[in-house]
Amino acid sequence: MVANTDNQGLFDRDGINPFGEANGVLMYYCSSDSWSGTKSDTILENPNDPTQRYRIHFRGHTIVQAALDQLLAGPVTSDDGAVTLPRLTAASLVVWSGTSAGGAGAEYNLDYVAGRLAPNGTQVRGVFDANLPPRSSDIDPAIAAQIDGQAQTMGWPVVQTANWGMYTDQSCLAMHAPADQWMCGDNTHVVMNHITTPFIARQDLRDPVIGGNYTDLGVPMPTLATWYRATALALPGIQSTAEERAAITTQPGIYAPNCNQHVALTSKDYFQITTVTPPGGQPLTWRGAITAWLTGTPVSVVDTQPATLSVCAGMIDNGE
Repeated sequence: MVANTDNQGLFDRDGINPFGEANGVLMYYCSSDSWSGTKSDTILENPNDPTQRYRIHFRGHTIVQAALDQLLAGPVTSDDGAVTLPRLTAASLVVWSGTSAGGAGAEYNLDYVAGRLAPNGTQVRGVFDANLPPRSSDIDPAIAAQIDGQAQTMGWPVVQTANWGMYTDQSCLAMHAPADQWMCGDNTHVVMNHITTPFIARQDLRDPVIGGNYTDLGVPMPTLATWYRATALALPGIQSTAEERAAITTQPGIYAPNCNQHVALTSKDYFQITTVTPPGGQPLTWRGAITAWLTGTPVSVVDTQPATLSVCAGMIDNGE
């Protein structure tokens, strides 16, 4: 298990957390590219002063590749020498997770990771936390036009492609003509249409961090919550609606509280204390939702707006 992460949600070693005794690897986020970059020596400049320039490496996907290379070649010993993990080739199940920007990275890379581990017979499952913005079809058309227009003119061609050298889901790129490949830089589009490895996602209906693009355009939070909710409700049905529906063999899970909380995988309060109670059901934590889904129980738990089903922990953490 990862050192120095006890009492942090997924990594908690309290004797109750079913993931607490698993072999764990924590990849620290230092690439500023949602774990998708493949490019070194990108030169960026201050748009207000072109003489102010700096060089930066966007190598998030390269880091994922290198980490898998080492884990598959293993055994791997932690920097402090306290833990030695067996070769990843021996794993029967790998839970590939991420939260916030790491959630997007987990989404972009999940099918790649599953492909790398498939020759060893390893089962891979995705757990995405705090990065499922509403899809364009679930929001106001004028707002959607602004968001999508920015992605087409700046996000995909400049930031993601020219600056990052973005790696994204390869089947998405293959299904879209070059003029439409900008959609493969939209992680919600990728999740709703192109990830074929089984996964469960959590998205708070009033997450102000992932919703910043919308609130900056003047969208009130209650309205944004209804948009989050529409996308969350649609997720379990993508076996009938996704562009790659025939290749999606497992119904995705969705867990959507309404607590104004950003991350949960690394928060004990929001991983194993906060609950959502579906109509006619029992209170379910995010930890319980993941555990149930991994053992074959369908999970589709989405609160209302305004909230009526969530019992939220006291702590609010809306940082990255």
